[in-house]
Formats: sequence, structure tokens, C-alpha cells
Amino acid sequence: MSENNLLINEFVLYLTIGGYRLMKRIVLDKTNSKIVGRSLLLGENRWLALSGAGVTFLFQGSYLKITMLGSNRANITENDREYARFAVLVDGARVLDDVMDCPKKSYEILREEKVKSCEVQIVKLSEAPMSAMGIAPIECDEEAVISPIAPKKHSIEFIGDSITCGYGVDETLAEDHVFSTKTEDVTKAYAYKTAKLLDADYSMFACSGYGIISGYTGDPEVRTEDELLPPYYETQCFSRDDFGEAGKPDKLPWDFSEYQPEAVVINLGTNDFSFCQDTEWKREEYRQKYVEFIKVVRKNNPKAYIFAVLGLMGDGLYEKLCQAVADYREHTGDIRIAAVHIPEQNPEDGYAVDWHPLPKSHTMAAEVVARVVRETLGW
Repeated sequence: MSENNLLINEFVLYLTIGGYRLMKRIVLDKTNSKIVGRSLLLGENRWLALSGAGVTFLFQGSYLKITMLGSNRANITENDREYARFAVLVDGARVLDDVMDCPKKSYEILREEKVKSCEVQIVKLSEAPMSAMGIAPIECDEEAVISPIAPKKHSIEFIGDSITCGYGVDETLAEDHVFSTKTEDVTKAYAYKTAKLLDADYSMFACSGYGIISGYTGDPEVRTEDELLPPYYETQCFSRDDFGEAGKPDKLPWDFSEYQPEAVVINLGTNDFSFCQDTEWKREEYRQKYVEFIKVVRKNNPKAYIFAVLGLMGDGLYEKLCQAVADYREHTGDIRIAAVHIPEQNPEDGYAVDWHPLPKSHTMAAEVVARVVRETLGW
């Protein structure tokens, strides 16, 4: 969904020690900010749900106030494990880490006597299924100037599950089976780390527990049919929440012209294995549906090199993944795709919630993927 460039400067008065001071409000759009990941500008508010989505801009001024908007779900839920978690970074340092547990929160990020120049990043740390959130117009001093940071030389997209989202990465109790957005941080996960290693712009599309033919199941006789990622890939995202007046994100088609990456990394199959196990007909179905999904990814990213990766939490379906890649190459003639094996996490490095990777294991995976991307594409 394309957005119209929009810049609103609404001047307001703030009381300071020296008296009243003239301020202005600025809507964050593509004219003044780098838009990271999929999001929707609705009126003057930017709505986002996916892990890693947000904005980054250069700021020159003496005062900066950021207001975050809680979603409809956040306003009514009493489950504090599902609130949207986000962070604000100034020159790469995290100055704010909070969750949206109410309709609106405002934060003074800067209050200086002199003009300060810095890079400001607002990023959603938690994933889309649980909750969405909005960024209202920023408020700053009248003389302040904001501008988008320059695009990086390379760009990449990640498609995945809880591994991509950074599920439970802030908790070291593996036996803890309770999901909470408070322990989820995409910036500590392999995908975000891979983008950093490659110094590449990124976009992410991921949901914990989701798969190609089945989401995670505790019983291999029971398929989790309502947790499949491919049906949502061509939308904003899947979320139980909504984007305010715009409605459900999965009802809003995504305009792929907004972001055309040079590389796409697909990491799906860990949850499918909980259903497939060693049953051949299930494994074959995974292979067939994987080929179909590759075609969808290729249709929407015609120039990207596709990397199909698996292994960090087990490689039970890696052989079928390789077959899917080989079948796709043979039947389409498209050779810009490769399978990549990621070593399984080392038990000595510890585990996060539900035996998920801790930052050290995510770093190992990021180094593997980044190395393969560099060698393949010459980055």
C-alpha cells in the first residue's frame, strides 16, 4: 500500500524556565525519515506491527518529544504478555525500552540548551501477532530539522518464525513455556544481526510458531492449520490487532514496490517439523508447499537472490528444503536461489524461553548467513 508523502507542522507553545517556547509537530513520512519494514501512514500516525519495523531520521535541534500510540487491543487486553514492546535509540544507544499498555505515551528524548545533531531510531521489538502500535507526530523546537538517513548500499528481507522474532531472547529459563513480548527483542536475533554484519537495510516478515504447512504443534497427529505464514506474505502482516481505522493488517495488501531487496532469506521449517517428524507424506507436502511459496516470493521480489536457510533449532526438514530448492531451480530455470544450513545451537551456550536461542547462538547464525550472502553476492 503506497502512502502519500505528508508533512504537517503544527505549532504549539511549551512552558520552559525562560518562558514560553514555540514548538512544532512533524508527521514522520518518507520525506523526512527512513521507513524501516512494513508500516502504514494513516492520517498523521504511522502504524506498525512487524518485528523490526519503525523509522530512523537525522535530528538537528534542542528538543524532541516522541508520542507512541497503543492499539485497540492494548487498550482492552489485560494480558501484559501481549503488549507491543519498542525501543528508541539515539546515535545507536538505547535510551528508551518500554511496552504500550495504555492508549498513549509521550517521552522527552532530548531537552538541550544548544542544538544537538543525532540519529534517532524508533523500532518495534516485539512481533506482529500479539499487538500493533502507532507513532504519532514528533514534537520538537521550532528551529529543529529532521531528514532521512541515506539508504545503505545493500538491502535484505527476512521471512521467518520465532527465531527471526527473537522469541524469549531476554530470558534464560529454557523450561519457561510462557510467551511474553517483554522477553522478545528482534535486535538480539539472527536476522537483525545479519543485516548489521552486512551493513544492509532490512525488512522482516515473521510470526512465532508459524510454518509452511503447519504451525508448531505439541502433537504430531494434530496439524496447526491456522498458523501458516505464506497466506499472509502479500499483506501488511498477520495480527490479532488492527491499524486503527484502517482495520486488520492482513486485510491490507502490501505494495512490494515500496521495498525491493537484493536478497531474501527464508527461515521456515522448524515449526513444520513438529508436525512432520519422520512421516514421509507430511515431509513431501512440506517440500511441495515450499516450492509454491518460493514462487510467491520470487513473483514479488523479481531481482532478489533467495536464500532458504534452516538449522538453528534443528534441521529435521533440511533435506526436503534442499529438494524444494532443487525442484524449483529445475522447473523454472531460476538459479538465483540457494539452500543454506545453519548449525544447531550449542547447548553449552544456554537456551532462552522454550529452548530458543540466546544472543550468542543468534550471533553464530548471523555470521553463517552473512558469510554466505557475501560470498554469493559479492557484498
